[in-house]
Amino acid sequence: MLEITTKDSQITPVYQINTQRSGVNPFAPAEDAAAANTQKTEDKAKVNSLSTVSELIQAYSLAEPSNKLKVLSCLNLSQQKSIIDLLDPEAKVLGMKFYNQDKILNLLFDTSQQDISQVLMGSLPMEKIFAMIPEEFLNKFIMSDQLDKSNFTKAFESYTPEQLNKLMENLTGMSQRDKTAPELLGMLSSLPLEVLQPSLLGVKNNQKITLISQMMKTNQELFNIFPKSQLLMPLEKIGKEKTMNGLGNLDTNLVSGMLQQLPDELLPLLLTMIDTQTLSDTLMSKYPDAISTAFSAQSKY
Repeated sequence: MLEITTKDSQITPVYQINTQRSGVNPFAPAEDAAAANTQKTEDKAKVNSLSTVSELIQAYSLAEPSNKLKVLSCLNLSQQKSIIDLLDPEAKVLGMKFYNQDKILNLLFDTSQQDISQVLMGSLPMEKIFAMIPEEFLNKFIMSDQLDKSNFTKAFESYTPEQLNKLMENLTGMSQRDKTAPELLGMLSSLPLEVLQPSLLGVKNNQKITLISQMMKTNQELFNIFPKSQLLMPLEKIGKEKTMNGLGNLDTNLVSGMLQQLPDELLPLLLTMIDTQTLSDTLMSKYPDAISTAFSAQSKY
């Protein structure tokens, strides 16, 4: 069940909006209803008489979030979803705060390993990512038949001399400080893949983390070897706030698609973050009736 929590959101102006909507009392006398319809017709004519977006913004104070909300609430759900893309990329990511962490992880699970990796790298240093994945899964990665010798040698070439020494000490059980970095690389390169992979299973976990981190820095497509459920483990551990830091790395259209799943009552609140000029231009050109409906007959009933 989707749980929407907004208490930790920083979208303070949005949450302070008065969402009460006015309308015509259906039990009011006929003459009152007629007066309301007349007012609505006059307001529609007023909207149509405005020639520029600036006039529209000034006439209806559309820079005020509460007035934006009033108009947006007059659009149907399909119309509201059609203008999500008017949000700035930063506003789209901020809108993800409407979801709790479980929902965010579920949305990410429906994306690709590459998308999840972008969120991971925006949230954590590479080494910390793999430090949060159990060693058994790191072992499965090292033994993957999707890896070839070059994946390992390219990673080794990016090692510092100290890292090479520590790795070879772990592999051989003996100090290798009398060897130069080229000599150590030569020793590693001489090992066939079918020997190298199982040999690496015996090194310390921190060495596996270093190795896999360097492999990913060399070729980020290797994230595809990990199942999505394993890649989500670090995000599950760090929580919502740090995960939010990485969501900015996602394609903006992908985030738009995620926001399509917001509950109906929250979508207008999200859309109040659309730039006033951009929103007003769209309202004037596509949905002028929403403006006249929103501001007609400020109800007395």
